[in-house]
Amino acid sequence: IFWAFTSPERYFKIANIFVLPSVFEGLGLVILEAFRAQIPVIASRIEGPEELIVDKENGCLFEPKNFEELASLMLKLYEHPEKSRVIAANGNRAFNEEFNISKYADSLNLLYSN
Repeated sequence: IFWAFTSPERYFKIANIFVLPSVFEGLGLVILEAFRAQIPVIASRIEGPEELIVDKENGCLFEPKNFEELASLMLKLYEHPEKSRVIAANGNRAFNEEFNISKYADSLNLLYSN
């Protein structure tokens, strides 16, 4: 139960890669948290993650349940730390430019004012 009350930031600080191998996922807010923490993301190519990740640009996508593809992506990011850093920086940029709270509030204001 302890883990339920801890923030994800403490885990992101020690992580090299964030993997979300879901077969079903909503929006995937945890992906945005990983983007904010500037950690490269690997996620299943499903609704939710596909809306947030541009494959090989701000994260990597793999076919659900294809663990060989997942392992290959993990190995590639491990073996190519510069590529990993670029993907992480692009994810962080996407978070800051597209998903920050100010933009969200502006979008809501625009929606409700129309």
